[in-house]
Amino acid sequence: MTKDEISDTMSKSIYELNIEIVVEDICSGKGTITELFDLIVNGTDKNVKLHSAWALEKIAKKDMELCMPLFFDILELLPTLTYNTHKRCFSKIIFIYLENYFKKKKKVTGYDYVQNYNWDSIIETLFDNLLNSKTGNAIKVLSAYCLAYLSIRYRWIEDELKFQMSLQLYFPSMIAANKKINYIYSKHYKLNI
Repeated sequence: MTKDEISDTMSKSIYELNIEIVVEDICSGKGTITELFDLIVNGTDKNVKLHSAWALEKIAKKDMELCMPLFFDILELLPTLTYNTHKRCFSKIIFIYLENYFKKKKKVTGYDYVQNYNWDSIIETLFDNLLNSKTGNAIKVLSAYCLAYLSIRYRWIEDELKFQMSLQLYFPSMIAANKKINYIYSKHYKLNI
């Protein structure tokens, strides 16, 4: 699948869009993830950009290994994103990476981002997403999950996250997120990173 074919598929309305075709083609090697990512970064059509970010998220769920060559770019772009859909998709990809890393569910090869990457701007962005009243609940929840996993390495995050979550507990989604965060802490707190 060429970049133009991906773009044509992604330009369809949400009712006509079959995103799974693109996801399957890229996962099977018929298209490249860099072409999809280029549509997110350099595309001119808003729908193409948003649908491409959604497809990238689905690819990460299916096979995080395919996203690893772009993971540094994903991390670098997160603080600059303006569309909530992009923020949600990129936060989800980062969450999938962190969950795989700490749960050791799937071996994620390549560069060890948890150990070697400077997460300061990402942590700041995640807290901004959590505190911003204009941010959607899905982004807040994903940001909280990412921060919970990052607090395993950066211990100072835990107290701040617990405090900020206590201020957000009027949303049912945040109550559920708080339970998952407590679960993350109970399972991984003693992990030495």
